[in-house]
Amino acid sequence: MEAHVKNKRFFQELLSRYKEGEKESVLQRIDYLLTNVALPSSIPKAWHTDFDPEQGIAIVEIRLPDVVHTQILKSVRLKSGLVQKPLNQREMRALVPAIHPAIMLRIAYEIFRNDIADVVQLLVLNGWVEFDDPATGNATKTYTASLAVTKEQVKDFNLSKLDPIAAFSNLKGKSAGKLIDIIPVTPVMSLDRKDKRFIETTEVLNTLDAQTNLAAMDWQDFESPYYPKTRPTVTR
Repeated sequence: MEAHVKNKRFFQELLSRYKEGEKESVLQRIDYLLTNVALPSSIPKAWHTDFDPEQGIAIVEIRLPDVVHTQILKSVRLKSGLVQKPLNQREMRALVPAIHPAIMLRIAYEIFRNDIADVVQLLVLNGWVEFDDPATGNATKTYTASLAVTKEQVKDFNLSKLDPIAAFSNLKGKSAGKLIDIIPVTPVMSLDRKDKRFIETTEVLNTLDAQTNLAAMDWQDFESPYYPKTRPTVTR
């Protein structure tokens, strides 16, 4: 009983500080949220997070599954029972390109759905893939998807019916295309305050008002190279 009371008090205090936009509490709440989002077990549970309380910008860097160099299986029911078989080429072309956009959209939706105090004014999602480069045999980390969205853009999504590729494209997300190969992309934003280009990025954000349609803006207004100086990777 005592443990339950302490646990309840902890989360009440965390929520109170979160509503005030206190940086560590926002990051901690996002970590709890990402830990509890129900995703297939094949999707890695690793991410970096950062938050700028002055402008309400949250950046979440999430590891995405390597769908190019890893065999993707499907369940097929035979007389002997369920068996796992690789996707055929037609299924690969139809399904694989939607995997990364679907994960990114789900993460964005869950973060904003749980942002009950409208603390996050802009969410930047950067997805990376880790794989052994066939050309060198060395472990490689490459960003393959990036998206910047506001709550208004995703809060009314019906995830069970939308087309992930169409929705991601409509939000001007940057991705590695059809994912027949790993194609690096530059994340749309960095929260590294030591990088003077972050100042240039925030100057653009300071000109936005409630009527600004971020999806309609030129991504050159946002883009800056990423320098990974966010919090350590959280791996669950």
